[in-house]
Amino acid sequence: MLSKQPIGFLVLGSICALVLDLASGPAHASATLTVSDGIHSTTVLDDGSGEIDFLGKAAGWNSPSDWRVTLTGLTKGSLGTAQSPDLHLTVLGNGVGTLSLSFADDGFIANGLTGFLTQTGGVVGAGGSITLGAASTAGSLTSFDPWGSGPFSSQQYTEQTLSGSYGLELFANIDHTQSDASSFDASVQVPEPPAITLLGAGLLGGALVLRRRRAKERLRPVRC
Repeated sequence: MLSKQPIGFLVLGSICALVLDLASGPAHASATLTVSDGIHSTTVLDDGSGEIDFLGKAAGWNSPSDWRVTLTGLTKGSLGTAQSPDLHLTVLGNGVGTLSLSFADDGFIANGLTGFLTQTGGVVGAGGSITLGAASTAGSLTSFDPWGSGPFSSQQYTEQTLSGSYGLELFANIDHTQSDASSFDASVQVPEPPAITLLGAGLLGGALVLRRRRAKERLRPVRC
């Protein structure tokens, strides 16, 4: 008789890992968005729920140097879970000079080699440039070369060996030599939840074990 016990253990273990990952919920840390024109700055904090609500806080912020900043897109954007972070920021800036932005959160968890995908795209105004990058508490993840006037898009995958709790940051500078608007959308995330990978591996492993055992049953000599 074919034993189903090894397959059951593989599938059960994979499902348990997936449930634990989904149950971990959002990263309960202090997500912080800082916008500065080099003279004055404003900071927006999340409410402790693992989400940051931009609406009515930094939207339409005006600086003394006439920078006007609007945060659009994800009005209340998820930061992901502790095991699967996802920082996402959409910005429209209009002004002259340099505008700096930093979007950071911590309390994420990793154990070993971890892959990060940083993606961005947007439009740079006339006579302007945008510099953007991402980093973890262990060091730099991505540092894109500056983009000049016109549309741009790019992405980069990097890996770091992490252990325990860590933080992530998206940072950008918008430089304008004349009054114009620039915008960008950027994110840094762990692209594939580890538990989902484990679930797939468990199911594949179970299928292979079942296939091999059935093959052995078919090849077993019949005794009279």
